[in-house]
Amino acid sequence: FVEKHGKHKVFHLGSNLLCHQHIHSHYDLYKTECSKLGICKNHHVIPREILKMQKETKNQKPANQQCLEGMFDKVQMKTFSRKDVLYAVAELWCAMTR
Repeated sequence: FVEKHGKHKVFHLGSNLLCHQHIHSHYDLYKTECSKLGICKNHHVIPREILKMQKETKNQKPANQQCLEGMFDKVQMKTFSRKDVLYAVAELWCAMTR
């Protein structure tokens, strides 16, 4: 390609709108490369039809209420003794009076 068209043709020159339109034509390649590299896709390069479909599916409410059971780990409450509380208060007091 470089030999045929020269180095100047390798880079896309033009306004932002033209760059976005150019990337729209290579969206499938862009999507696969982003997924390989773990990069978030920019919303400007997603074709409008796909973006519209994504927004429609996002706005749809779920048919039933979801359950939060098992979503959070149970936290074990720490038991305090007089000795531990006295130590914590003394440590705080020492830090405040420095």
